[in-house]
Amino acid sequence: MRRTAFLKYLKTELDFLRTNEKEEVLKYYDEMIQDAVEGGESEEIFIMNLGEVEDIAKNIREDASLRAQIREKVHIDLRAAFDLSVRLIGYFFFGVLAFVVVTTGFSFLVSGFAAAVHGLFMMATEVPTGSLLLFRIGEVALGIGLVILAIGMFQWFFHTGRNVLQKLLEQIRSWIR
Repeated sequence: MRRTAFLKYLKTELDFLRTNEKEEVLKYYDEMIQDAVEGGESEEIFIMNLGEVEDIAKNIREDASLRAQIREKVHIDLRAAFDLSVRLIGYFFFGVLAFVVVTTGFSFLVSGFAAAVHGLFMMATEVPTGSLLLFRIGEVALGIGLVILAIGMFQWFFHTGRNVLQKLLEQIRSWIR
């Protein structure tokens, strides 16, 4: 018997269950069969080894703890999937943030260094007077400011940003549970 036929037959035998309980049981057996097939087992042989559909339905009807075990397995799987997906999304955004901060910080660092060196070089090679002197001093100050800003961005990212992400992921995980 194939998986779809097995699940269809099992669904008809589980008429004593509420719709949501029936869906949980069907999902449980569907995942069990898919896991077995992914593990290299033959679908037909695995389903045959599960036993008769009538016996499975009878066991589910008579054993409330089995229904509870199936329900708990479904909820645990959902929590694990949400936990993993939240982590992956969080790390993706952290990676994007890391890229943006590092590239922006690097450009500020290089631009600031270049502006400061250029301003100092121009003041050393020509004697600026009046407004040109103020422009060169401003250029050096801007360059130093950009370098300090870049260093601050790197420091924030490597010391604070990671901790902020960890706290955010923990908060989201607590909301899921």
